[in-house]
Amino acid sequence: MTKITLKAAAGVCLVLTTACSAQRSTYTLGVAPALRVAPTSTRAAQVTPLERAQAIVNERGLCLDVEGGESRDGARVINWSCHGGHNQQWQLFSDGTIRGRDGRCLDIAHDPAGRVHMWTCHGGENQRWEAKSDGTLRGADERCLHSASEGVEGSPLVARRCEGHATQRFATRSF
Repeated sequence: MTKITLKAAAGVCLVLTTACSAQRSTYTLGVAPALRVAPTSTRAAQVTPLERAQAIVNERGLCLDVEGGESRDGARVINWSCHGGHNQQWQLFSDGTIRGRDGRCLDIAHDPAGRVHMWTCHGGENQRWEAKSDGTLRGADERCLHSASEGVEGSPLVARRCEGHATQRFATRSF
């Protein structure tokens, strides 16, 4: 059963409840007074991986790679021949982040060039990604992960306006 509450004017909520079974679905729309609920815990919601670690591969068959296997904030992310090392293993998490094996997030730098690097996860929009059916990885700011210099080995990853180019399409691959 799913319950969706939308707050309306004057402290009233519209409540939509759905229940589904193999035979039928029912929908109930009702009105309820708005309630203010205080959080029961100050602990952050648990963030979990949605899949096991795998390679993210560009159209040329090169893997996203944390350059030199570095484990630090600001480490560059580049295209490199796939070798299965820890610096080429990525996981998508429930909060929309893509994380390397060291736990850092794939992050769009706050600069005009849109550099993509590794950074301590902080929940910001510049660290949230969505895998689209066209193979693009879109950031929360609607820019796409993009392989600079036509995605050749050693070229950096940046965030650019989504245009559907081959340099903006990626796939995952198990090692």
